[in-house]
Amino acid sequence: MRVAAVVMIGSFMAVLDGTIINVAIPALQRYYAAADGTLPAYSAVAWTVTGYALATAAIIPLTDYGLSRIGARRMYLGSITLFTIASVLCAMAPSLGVLVALRVLQGLCGGCIMPVGTTLVARAAGPANLGRMMGLMGVPMLIAPIMGPILGGWLVQVASWHWVFLINVPFGLLAAGLGLRFLPRFETSGRRRLDVPGVVL
Repeated sequence: MRVAAVVMIGSFMAVLDGTIINVAIPALQRYYAAADGTLPAYSAVAWTVTGYALATAAIIPLTDYGLSRIGARRMYLGSITLFTIASVLCAMAPSLGVLVALRVLQGLCGGCIMPVGTTLVARAAGPANLGRMMGLMGVPMLIAPIMGPILGGWLVQVASWHWVFLINVPFGLLAAGLGLRFLPRFETSGRRRLDVPGVVL
């Protein structure tokens, strides 16, 4: 249950970030307007959403290779840490292009968090408790996408779009801190080869 709780915090953060920025796009257009007041195209700003989603999906085939090389615990904690750092950098992005690039970095980390976290829970639960734990793991996947636009709209209204990213900091710190204490260490094989054609396809 402790492992599941740690993983659920990280998974909630990663899934939430996929939808929380949607309602902040008009605010981003105004912030990154040209000196003459010209707003960037909506389609250009929307890459902050699309880039995240594409990166999240693209990294998933690589997670099994990473698990065999560095281990689930280190990979999970590393992904959480990088995701949190990228969130802070997103809030400080000096240009729209930099923001999109940082969102892709976030997506790569977020795409690792969910499958690696599921692996940790499955190994810790064992066959007897696997079904119950996997059902529990589905909770953040259901709640986070719904809460994203609501929380994002509220943050933009009462603060600024920067807080759409900064809200990840307490989640990230909590997940990393609890992870260091509760996540178990599993042995790594270190021999698995990367299926390059499969990843490219």
